[in-house]
Amino acid sequence: MVADGDRNLANRISNYLMESGFETKVVSDAFLLKKMLVEWRPDFLFIDIVFPGFYALECLQFLKMRRVPTARPIHVVVLSSHNSELNVRNCLEAGADDFITKPFKLIDILQRLALLTQAKQYNFNALSPQNEEQIKNYFEMVSLMIRAANQNKSVPQLRLELVQMISLALKAVRTSIIAASPCHKQIHVIRSSDDPSVQQLPLELRKYPEIQYVLRTGKPLFVESLEKDLTLSFVKHEVKSIQFDSMMVLPLRHGSDVVGLLSIRMPKTTKKLSQSDIKIAEIASQVIAITWKFQDSTALKKTA
Repeated sequence: MVADGDRNLANRISNYLMESGFETKVVSDAFLLKKMLVEWRPDFLFIDIVFPGFYALECLQFLKMRRVPTARPIHVVVLSSHNSELNVRNCLEAGADDFITKPFKLIDILQRLALLTQAKQYNFNALSPQNEEQIKNYFEMVSLMIRAANQNKSVPQLRLELVQMISLALKAVRTSIIAASPCHKQIHVIRSSDDPSVQQLPLELRKYPEIQYVLRTGKPLFVESLEKDLTLSFVKHEVKSIQFDSMMVLPLRHGSDVVGLLSIRMPKTTKKLSQSDIKIAEIASQVIAITWKFQDSTALKKTA
């Protein structure tokens, strides 16, 4: 569903997505939008942040109040003509999955749909007391990481050992630490499990929609393989940059800032991500984020 007061833009988005294989509807009336969200329940809603009579924040509250536990979720992408950090943060905190700043290319819409179709929602806040082996593995992993962090090693060496440890534990193809500039305009791979020589490898951000997503939203992204999903065959041809193997991308926070990402690429044989995979990745991202404090501490010693 596309909800935008600019009817011409809404129709262009709708026609483009219909040509790509989606069923779409356009609404420009607040009453009709509420009615259709309840009766039709689209998989995705693109809504302008100041949709007439029903702002995006109000719409997100509306969906939250009428959430049915057994129903599939409606993914909400907010469209905005100004990239206000406060507006973006408010929408994401209210439940929006992503946002797009106007003007944009129509291929950007398809790219977001492809990524959100792959993304899985996980909520593993508690460990199952029945699975003692799983809990034992978590504790062993945490213990190994803490021991590594407590050794007198340089920050680059510690990061290399951590990504290699993660790849070994998860049987990942590659685990990388990606550093981002404060404005997220530049990104560099500063450590990679499969190549110890990598320390400042620049990446073209536009080629990595999964990295863009995590930098934009500050949310972790867990994607399961859709390599054989026929419903997305058209997307694969149109959006070459989308990765269709299983992967995990988690934000690395230093204080309130996202300073980088932990990217974990799983082998093609991994079609599903287990609870254990997710938990280990979450623990790893928190330990690696601490290395930014080590980095700051080292820099202060040098200037003292």
